[in-house]
Amino acid sequence: DDAASKRSSSADTRPTRANDVGLPPVGGPPAPAATKKKAPARDFPTVTPVEPFKLLGSEVPPGEVRQLSWFANQHYSGVESAAHGSKPGKVLCVTAAIHGDEINGVEIARRVFYRTKPKSLAGTLVVVPITNLHGFERSYRYLADRRDLNRYFPGIVDGSSAARIAHSFFT
Repeated sequence: DDAASKRSSSADTRPTRANDVGLPPVGGPPAPAATKKKAPARDFPTVTPVEPFKLLGSEVPPGEVRQLSWFANQHYSGVESAAHGSKPGKVLCVTAAIHGDEINGVEIARRVFYRTKPKSLAGTLVVVPITNLHGFERSYRYLADRRDLNRYFPGIVDGSSAARIAHSFFT
């Protein structure tokens, strides 16, 4: 009994709340709610509509694909595929078969293109699965004039056949 009364009498002299010793309350009732301020109006950037992609004298509308023809000269042409995204972004060009006997890239380029969903694409994908049509038709590395197209980029307007084809493709 004596020990219990000493504990209770000593408990009476100690502070019972944190505020009694100048400390902020711990756990107790919540502080009065502050007046809620309205969030300031946010200015969202305006979305600029994506313009059609222009290539080879044609336009590809946003979210669509097009097959385009490329004519380097009267004897040389090719096909390009373009997928223009519905969101702005950069342009990626994928080429294959610059060496006509390297055909594995042709199918890879085609698969990349046909698996692309232009409505969810940001930017534009241009695919040229067969760049060296002469070599590809003959399963031959070079152009018809026995020149390696890969060695003539970026090409020149009035050069050899390879230089003209490279220039047409590059520009």
